[in-house]
Amino acid sequence: MFMVKSGKRYRYRMISAFSTVCLAEVTIEKHFMQIIATDGENVQPILVDAITLASGERVDFVLYANQTPGFYWLHVRGLGECQERQIYQLGILAYQDSSKSSLSSNPGYYFNQSNNVVSITPNKY
Repeated sequence: MFMVKSGKRYRYRMISAFSTVCLAEVTIEKHFMQIIATDGENVQPILVDAITLASGERVDFVLYANQTPGFYWLHVRGLGECQERQIYQLGILAYQDSSKSSLSSNPGYYFNQSNNVVSITPNKY
C-alpha cells in the first residue's frame, strides 16, 4: 500500500523486475504519472496514464495526489508472452485523509484506461 496526502506530489523510481520475456505495464487508477527520467537520464516531462517497461529498465515519475480521497488500484500486468496467461498484480494507492475505505471490484487483467501509454523502449520489441 502506498499512502499519499491530498494536494501533494510524490516522486517514485520504479525498476522493472519482470521476467526477461515479458514487458510490464503499470497504471494507477484515475491518476496520471509524469515521467521525468528513464534509466537514470532526465527526459522532457511527459504526462501518461500507463508506463511499459522491459526487465531491468528504470523510470522516475511524479504522481500528483489530486483525486478525490479514497483508495485506488495500482495495476501491473504482463505483456507479450505473459499476456496469454493474463499475469497481473495489484497494489493500493491510499489517501491518508480518506473517509472512504473500499475499493472498486478487482479490475482483473484488462485495466488500461486509455491509449496514453509510453513505452520506455518503443523500438526494442
